[in-house]
Amino acid sequence: MKKSFVNTSAFRYIFEILVIVFSVTISFYIQELLNQKDRVDLKNAGLIGVLSDFEEDLNIFNSMSKSLDKRTKNIESILNDDLISNKVFNELMRYFGFVGNDTNYKSMISTGSIEYIENKRLFEQLNRYYSWNYSVLKDQAKQDEMMFWKFSNLVEENHLIDSITSLNKDSLYKKFYLSPKTLQDIKNDREIRNQLNMKIFIINLFKLFAEDSIKKINELKTLIDLELNQ
Repeated sequence: MKKSFVNTSAFRYIFEILVIVFSVTISFYIQELLNQKDRVDLKNAGLIGVLSDFEEDLNIFNSMSKSLDKRTKNIESILNDDLISNKVFNELMRYFGFVGNDTNYKSMISTGSIEYIENKRLFEQLNRYYSWNYSVLKDQAKQDEMMFWKFSNLVEENHLIDSITSLNKDSLYKKFYLSPKTLQDIKNDREIRNQLNMKIFIINLFKLFAEDSIKKINELKTLIDLELNQ
């Protein structure tokens, strides 16, 4: 009687090979599914962190916008021949720094999880926000600081600061006191007036990008919510 092929050692060998190949394929498939889930979880965790960073940025930008409006008003009060006061002068003796909150974004870059974002618009807008808006705001902050030191040097070199006082005995914050004559001299100082006009220019750029950042954050929050809930 002729032996059936299924009962031969060759068939068993081929069958065992097929079982091994199938098992390996299934194993790779399951591992890929697990890796995909890990990547999605990592991406989602990063985006949730970015949303938290956005809230910090919104607080900064809203506060910044109000502060910049106040500084512009003080500078214009000097340039438009109003009386200058020590209060207004002290308001000028500061600058607005910007660091931002991009820890979670940087983490997504370092882990590569940002590449798992499926929404192309979200991917592009998120990178643009951190690379463009942050870059400009940091640059404007440096410009603002430089203008502050130029202004301070002009006052120090050409005008008399009568005294520096504290708000109260426990306060670390100091205030400058200048005589009415010195304040008037500062007001009429050509170099200082040029500096103040440049300050308004820098402040307006700063405010423009702060407000643009608020708009971008609100758009990004909507896109991230869609990405997280898909």
